[in-house]
Amino acid sequence: MSEYQILGLPVLLFFALVVAVLTVLLSWTLNRLVRFEPTTSPEIEDIKSRIKKGLALYTLSHYKIPIIVAIIVEALICVFTFHLRILPKFSPLSFMAGFMIQAFIEYLSIKKGFESSIGTVEESKRSLALGFKKTFRISASLALALNGSVILALFTLFIISFFVLKYNPQQITFVVFTFCFGTSILSFFTKISSAIFTKSADIASDLVGKTEVEVPENDPRNPAVIVNKIGNISSKIASTTSDILESFAFSISAAIVLALHATTGKSIDIQLSFVSVPIVLISIGTVISIISIILSRTKDGITAKKIFKNIRINLWIVYIASIVSAYFTVYFIIPDQMGVFWSALSGIIAGIVICESSYYYTSNDHRPTQRVIHSTTNGASTVIINGFTIGMISSWIPTLSVIAAIMLAYISPGGLWDTSIGLYGIGVASAGMLSTVVIIFSLNTYGNILDNASGISNMIRLEPFVKERIQNLEEIGVKSYGITKGTSLAYTVIITVASLCTFKIESFPITAKLLASVILGGLSIFILSGLIMKTIARTTHLMIEEIRKQFKEIQGLIDGETRPNYSACIQISNKGSKKGILLPMLMGFILPSLVAIILGSSGSIGLLIGAISTGFLFSVMITTSGQVWTSTKRFIESGKHGGSNTPAHKAIVIADAVGAPLKDAIAPSINVFIKLMLVISILSACLSTQYSAIIIELIKNLNF
Repeated sequence: MSEYQILGLPVLLFFALVVAVLTVLLSWTLNRLVRFEPTTSPEIEDIKSRIKKGLALYTLSHYKIPIIVAIIVEALICVFTFHLRILPKFSPLSFMAGFMIQAFIEYLSIKKGFESSIGTVEESKRSLALGFKKTFRISASLALALNGSVILALFTLFIISFFVLKYNPQQITFVVFTFCFGTSILSFFTKISSAIFTKSADIASDLVGKTEVEVPENDPRNPAVIVNKIGNISSKIASTTSDILESFAFSISAAIVLALHATTGKSIDIQLSFVSVPIVLISIGTVISIISIILSRTKDGITAKKIFKNIRINLWIVYIASIVSAYFTVYFIIPDQMGVFWSALSGIIAGIVICESSYYYTSNDHRPTQRVIHSTTNGASTVIINGFTIGMISSWIPTLSVIAAIMLAYISPGGLWDTSIGLYGIGVASAGMLSTVVIIFSLNTYGNILDNASGISNMIRLEPFVKERIQNLEEIGVKSYGITKGTSLAYTVIITVASLCTFKIESFPITAKLLASVILGGLSIFILSGLIMKTIARTTHLMIEEIRKQFKEIQGLIDGETRPNYSACIQISNKGSKKGILLPMLMGFILPSLVAIILGSSGSIGLLIGAISTGFLFSVMITTSGQVWTSTKRFIESGKHGGSNTPAHKAIVIADAVGAPLKDAIAPSINVFIKLMLVISILSACLSTQYSAIIIELIKNLNF
């Protein structure tokens, strides 16, 4: 369809631009239309005020370091662009656009996550249907804002740089991946610092509250409970948003660059047609998800079971519609390359399989988690062993799914005969997997919001029927979250492989540099994990001591006559998160830079291969194990299998204290760490390949 153009662009590429604009407008409209009922009780108003003040303190403290880092990086990029003239002219704009969009979407997710956590409690007083509908639509509005803003920004950067930079693939690679660099800096900091902030309070609150003084979860008498609510908003809602946005940007960028490599030497129309496929694929997936969200209506009197059934049906409709749309997208844009459809299909199918596998292994409706539930009567050790067993065994499905997707995506368009078209197929597969990101992210965010809302409801006095509604909504959220939990890991793997393909190395011999860097990449995952766990352990120790001290010294606290000193716990988490981010951040910046300088492109590729192979398997294992323990804990705390304050409950609390930092801190941190190393490696390769002679000459002429 290259003969049909609007403003000089293929009509379907222009369609993608229109969809991006409409997506942003729809997100804004949903945010304006969805209004929660005002709080009606002094209790919830007090909790709301405390969480709001804590969030403000956290946000002001949190953004100082990444803003300073971003300013320094932007200054360096400006020097290299305008003074030394060795970077493409749009690089500073691209980096700052990525950082600012990431910052805005994070701010929006914190704001809406806070409002909806409180608002869901109020809406549940009116009906179960309202509690679900408004919360889900807020979740959808965040997904749409993320999706539309990234497509709009990258589309604009690509079109401008494509025509101004005279179709130079290497310079365009630098421009689009500089945008990814801007998103990565903030995503990396947000994910790790918020995880440390939250998990130290979460573990300390559970261990002291449930096993020592025997107060329920989210009891307002527990000094760490407000930190936990703040942390849930920042580490689960905001940081997940930033992680998905970063993955989304990488997927589109890799697909654009691989399309240009696959069409080198061909006409502009053909180049733009190949670029159009992944962007249009994601855009149509967005439209399908929007229709699904609009159609997800609920009626008064509907049960939680029926709501979840409707969610499952809508999800499968999106899957099937995405597959059909992928076929027609390829057919109308590049009909002589129908093998690319199978590439897109491989990505979509891999995403479906990983979602279903995650749900099966972590839901208490199925045998794996049920085995863990029964093992709680034998103590914490058997629970931990069974959880890790499930995590290890479950890793085969997502791993083989990603491998199959990569191989099919490469072979289908003709990768055995033409490497560049095969690599393009992998880029399309990553776009196919992320074509359902709006509905997947909406379900993920919905689950996180309901988790927080349920905790807040336990801190105040509510009518029994209201608490039951919120518990039912939380059950939907837990199951929805279980479905989508594994997707971010899969996104990281496939976008890393797609982005690695942009190195464009035709033949790559095995050398000592490659082997050494592969091992170094694997080692980096364990060093990162160890640094984060060490910080969480240290901060948790300080938090436990503070909680014990307050229960001991504050008269009437255990009886509920006085309130604890929440701010002391907030300060402990704040200090711990700021200290804990420094070494991982330095490693994320310095390690790939040194490897690129000392070992070259082969070293960079080896580093990333080692990191992604080790990191993916390790992340799948600890994520599944941790989610199994969480599902078991929630099942018992719902009053089943003996209920709370029993030996079985205490056993699962200990196991969950082990799993919480693994699934909510280590696994997400590995994702953003790999992507940060990836973008630095790609930008280093671009510099060394295109500007090595200029850089050497500059170094020779420097006077120290």
